[in-house]
Amino acid sequence: MNVLFVGTGRGSFVMRGQQIGAALGARVTTSPCEEDWRWADVAVLVKHAGLRYAREAHRCHVPILWDVLDCWVQPLHNALNLDEGKDLIAGMAATIKPAAMIAATQRMATDIGGVYIPHHCRIGLTPTPARAQVQIVAYDGQSKYLGRWYKAILTECERRGWTFLINPPRLEQADILVAFRDGKWDGPLCYAWKSGVKYVNALCAGRPILTQHCAALTEVPTYGVTLHSVAELFTGLDAIENIGLREAAALVSHVQKWSVDVIASDYYRPLLERVASRVAA
Repeated sequence: MNVLFVGTGRGSFVMRGQQIGAALGARVTTSPCEEDWRWADVAVLVKHAGLRYAREAHRCHVPILWDVLDCWVQPLHNALNLDEGKDLIAGMAATIKPAAMIAATQRMATDIGGVYIPHHCRIGLTPTPARAQVQIVAYDGQSKYLGRWYKAILTECERRGWTFLINPPRLEQADILVAFRDGKWDGPLCYAWKSGVKYVNALCAGRPILTQHCAALTEVPTYGVTLHSVAELFTGLDAIENIGLREAAALVSHVQKWSVDVIASDYYRPLLERVASRVAA
């Protein structure tokens, strides 16, 4: 089966496009040409590529898998409620006309009528033993998403003599990971539909994570502590500092279960085969 992945960007498309595509032996591009469309048996259009390239795919009679991911306009649409979000996705789908939609959480799959394909972990993660004393707290992502959490975490880490790192080269360098969204970068759609990639990475790095509640957290069995407000940060850090919790997180490797090869073979390939068989019929 000739599979074409199309998308753009340095973030989600690297993982959901380039890395998954490579694991499937697919052709991956940010600017598909006529020959790409004629070659393809099926196209996976990631995020905004759905609207951008649907017409070309249909013109060449190539069925579309649309990886919806976080395709809404951010932060503008973060404040939409779920019904408004469903209408937004339905309107896009009416134009794209995908054979199937890929969702980043099971909750999103239920809400939009899609198929849940979880994020794989960052390639190269290897759990390392927990240090006796916490030294580093880390966040993987753009610091602006943290809102009020950024200053609160930085201040509390400085008070404890810890270092707070943004985007460390390797997540295993950290003792504790954090994942929060705040202000205009949070909202009902983020709560329900944002992927669990930070939780998967924490599992595979062997590190506990301090976070807020969201749908993805119920779908990825992390080691960690869940907070409901910035006011709980002090007690949250006290709890997650516990050496027993940190040792438990580092004890078992979850890398194989959440590897790019497993996600590609166990989730993507069966979906591609189902779409291809429907088209052939």
